[in-house]
Amino acid sequence: MKRKSVRNGLIALMAITVLGKSSYFSYSGYTAAKQECLANDGTITEHQLDIWTASWSVDCER
Repeated sequence: MKRKSVRNGLIALMAITVLGKSSYFSYSGYTAAKQECLANDGTITEHQLDIWTASWSVDCER
């Protein structure tokens, strides 16, 4: 029984780690898109960011 709980704990830890890393990298892409828009003398007209940063969008106009 103890072996099963250790295995389930490791699976949960791995899942949390993967979700955390994917959220971090997605947010990094979001901030890079915003910075690139502003660096090219653009104006951010609309930006959306999901709660888990799974999907995001940045609209930029010059």
